[in-house]
Amino acid sequence: MAIVEVKARRDVASAADAVGHHARQRIERAARHWLATRRDAGRLSLRFDIVAVRPWRWPVHLEDAF
Repeated sequence: MAIVEVKARRDVASAADAVGHHARQRIERAARHWLATRRDAGRLSLRFDIVAVRPWRWPVHLEDAF
Protein backbone atom coordinates (compact mmCIF):
# COMPACT_ATOMS: atom_id res chain seq x y z
CA MET A 1 0.00 0.00 0.00
CA ALA A 2 1.32 3.46 -0.85
CA ILE A 3 0.75 6.64 1.10
CA VAL A 4 1.30 9.49 -1.34
CA GLU A 5 2.15 13.12 -0.63
CA VAL A 6 1.55 15.40 -3.62
CA LYS A 7 3.54 18.60 -3.96
CA ALA A 8 3.22 21.23 -6.68
CA ARG A 9 6.58 22.90 -7.20
CA ARG A 10 8.73 24.28 -10.00
CA ASP A 11 10.96 21.18 -10.14
CA VAL A 12 11.20 17.66 -8.73
CA ALA A 13 13.97 18.49 -6.26
CA SER A 14 11.93 21.33 -4.74
CA ALA A 15 8.91 19.07 -4.40
CA ALA A 16 10.95 16.36 -2.65
CA ASP A 17 12.61 18.94 -0.37
CA ALA A 18 9.19 20.33 0.57
CA VAL A 19 8.45 17.12 2.46
CA GLY A 20 10.70 17.82 5.41
CA HIS A 21 11.21 16.01 8.69
CA HIS A 22 8.08 17.35 10.41
CA ALA A 23 5.89 16.66 7.37
CA ARG A 24 7.20 13.09 7.20
CA GLN A 25 6.45 12.56 10.88
CA ARG A 26 2.91 13.93 10.42
CA ILE A 27 2.30 11.70 7.40
CA GLU A 28 3.67 8.61 9.17
CA ARG A 29 1.49 9.30 12.25
CA ALA A 30 -1.59 9.66 10.04
CA ALA A 31 -0.74 6.42 8.23
CA ARG A 32 -0.30 4.53 11.52
CA HIS A 33 -3.61 5.93 12.77
CA TRP A 34 -5.41 4.85 9.60
CA LEU A 35 -3.78 1.40 9.66
CA ALA A 36 -4.92 0.91 13.26
CA THR A 37 -8.51 0.91 11.97
CA ARG A 38 -7.88 -1.83 9.39
CA ARG A 39 -8.35 -5.48 10.31
CA ASP A 40 -5.91 -6.62 7.61
CA ALA A 41 -3.14 -4.13 8.50
CA GLY A 42 -0.70 -6.93 9.32
CA ARG A 43 -0.87 -8.20 5.76
CA LEU A 44 -0.18 -4.83 4.17
CA SER A 45 3.25 -3.56 3.22
CA LEU A 46 3.57 0.19 3.54
CA ARG A 47 5.43 2.63 1.32
CA PHE A 48 5.63 6.44 1.36
CA ASP A 49 5.76 8.11 -2.06
CA ILE A 50 5.91 11.68 -3.34
CA VAL A 51 4.28 12.90 -6.54
CA ALA A 52 5.84 16.09 -7.89
CA VAL A 53 3.45 18.21 -9.96
CA ARG A 54 5.29 20.72 -12.15
CA PRO A 55 3.91 23.42 -14.42
CA TRP A 56 3.21 22.23 -17.96
CA ARG A 57 4.89 18.83 -17.40
CA TRP A 58 3.82 15.34 -16.51
CA PRO A 59 3.82 14.56 -12.78
CA VAL A 60 6.82 12.62 -11.47
CA HIS A 61 6.18 9.71 -9.09
CA LEU A 62 8.98 9.12 -6.56
CA GLU A 63 8.40 5.66 -5.13
CA ASP A 64 9.54 4.81 -1.61
CA ALA A 65 10.65 8.42 -1.10
CA PHE A 66 10.89 8.07 2.70
